[in-house]
Amino acid sequence: MEQLRIVTGEKHSGVAHFRAVLTAGAADVLNPDIAGIGGLLDMLEVAELADLHGVKISPHCWNSMTVAAAAMLHLCTSIPNADMAEIYPEFLAHGATFAACGFHLDGEHGYLSDAPGLGVEIDTQALHSISDHYQTTCLTRMGAQR
Repeated sequence: MEQLRIVTGEKHSGVAHFRAVLTAGAADVLNPDIAGIGGLLDMLEVAELADLHGVKISPHCWNSMTVAAAAMLHLCTSIPNADMAEIYPEFLAHGATFAACGFHLDGEHGYLSDAPGLGVEIDTQALHSISDHYQTTCLTRMGAQR
């Protein structure tokens, strides 16, 4: 009979939370949120710590089925202890209204595109058209002549 696995971490942020869970031996799988952990370097550090403890990583991602999901899938291909990636297929159609997400799903498997970077292509005009309110920002160098 297969044992139930303990999974935690989707609401944790920062490396310290995950380090405490691992030190306590309190999880079999960690599922840090790709957009909430603190960045890709933190995600890689947690994955490495988890691997040292024999713990799998199953990244959580609900907030973006475009950029964050593509980053999550790239992460999963680069760490030895990836278990699975959490994708919400019902949200893919909305993302497709303003972006090519950089991956495709085939049943239970995800495949990355061959495009550079994350493979995400954002149509800014389409994104603006579905936004009720957006602002543009002009960035200038500090001390620049006017």
